[in-house]
Amino acid sequence: MSITNKNISKNCPTVVEVDESGTLKMGNFEDFTYRYEFYDFVADSWSQSPISLVKAIRDCQPLFWAVESIYSDVRNEIISAMDEDLNEPTFSILRNKALNIRLNLMPEESEEGLENWLLSLTYAEFENLIIPEIDQWFNSEPNWLNEQEFFPVNSTAYGAAFEFFQGFKTEHLKLLGVVIVEGDHPGSSYYAAELDENLEMVNLKAKKAEIPVLFQKSI
Repeated sequence: MSITNKNISKNCPTVVEVDESGTLKMGNFEDFTYRYEFYDFVADSWSQSPISLVKAIRDCQPLFWAVESIYSDVRNEIISAMDEDLNEPTFSILRNKALNIRLNLMPEESEEGLENWLLSLTYAEFENLIIPEIDQWFNSEPNWLNEQEFFPVNSTAYGAAFEFFQGFKTEHLKLLGVVIVEGDHPGSSYYAAELDENLEMVNLKAKKAEIPVLFQKSI
């Protein structure tokens, strides 16, 4: 859930920590561990139907990769079954033809066939083939190296602080000396809230203006 001014109370100030560089992060922030936490925007809807999963993989690239892996495995199994049939004395032309039809519906380039393949699944196939695999994927830790660029901004303490202060009025940001940085140079993915004020002074200003935020030095 996005954190905005509506989520804070005058009686319970939101604690924001300031690190050595002046970058802000939410205090007492619980780090995410599993994919369903990082990708909560699709984690609750993908399993409703093949159509729901198609919509989800369009919004979440790492989820697309997970489904793509299943697609490739199924396609390879069909190819292996066809090769095995050719070496069997009881080779069935009809079975091989059926396998060939299935293979033709699954282009080697997954971008060309994955969505159509998903939509062609019966609910039983979807429930047995897809749901267990993707459910396990969501309940696993992400590939920290390959997936990090796809994490939502608020999935880190720094990102949560950035989103938190984005909800502030401009005059309050200026009063507190908080600077919102959306890319420190063209093409940059650096997003942060930074403090250009000493802690004692900014806390006095916040208290006087009745802005329920308490700044603390990061430990």
